Amino acid sequence: MKLLYTTLIFHSLISTFCTKLPSSFKKCDYKNPNFNQCLTEAIQTALVQLNHPMVGLPSLDPLMVEKFSIGAGTGPVGVQENFQNAKLYGFTKGIVQNADLSLNPSQMHLNFTITMPQFKILAQYQLEGQLLLIPVHGKGDATLLLKNVTGVAFLPLEKYTKKGLTHLRIVDGKVTLPKTDLLYMNFQNRENRSQEFSDMINKVLNDIWQAIFNDVKSGYESFFTEITVSLAGKFFDKVPLSEMLDNVE
Repeated sequence: MKLLYTTLIFHSLISTFCTKLPSSFKKCDYKNPNFNQCLTEAIQTALVQLNHPMVGLPSLDPLMVEKFSIGAGTGPVGVQENFQNAKLYGFTKGIVQNADLSLNPSQMHLNFTITMPQFKILAQYQLEGQLLLIPVHGKGDATLLLKNVTGVAFLPLEKYTKKGLTHLRIVDGKVTLPKTDLLYMNFQNRENRSQEFSDMINKVLNDIWQAIFNDVKSGYESFFTEITVSLAGKFFDKVPLSEMLDNVE
């Protein structure tokens, strides 16, 4: 699965170096016994202000994505899903829990859980393949809605020095999706197909949404992984560790 942000977004990220966070960002004491609780709150409050001019990351409401793909599954969904000009809604409404940061060199990591009551994707799509032996192809406007989707992020880290300051770098990363209450799909076909055919395909998709989601779940996990690693990685690259936390070496 490949995901690319727009050139405009990354141009701003490359050209800006942030050495001081705005006072609206919560700063936690790494040696405080309640550090992880503070960190959970800090991540929660950061979600709505990553696009602060002093930070310069893209807005998460919505997050604009130039293109991404969800590969064909091995079960009922033998359909390659390609999306472009996507708008993603839901990150800023997510509820962050169980944040855990370790700076121990032998197990340096950041883990956290986020549950989004609604995560919506509006995009232009192109489909090609088969759904339950029915040939499916077309393009048009798509709406995808995940309800009560929970993501668990596992981000191994390492330290490095830039301009004399210590930063964090994500060595690898993974987001799993252990819980999703619903995947709603609506594909409006611009090609020469009747509205009745489009309605039938959408009904079939939504009637068996659980089987479909299970079939392509790894693609959605890769999708959320790349978004999380890209955004968190850019934040760590721009903000020194000492600016994010107190009492760190």
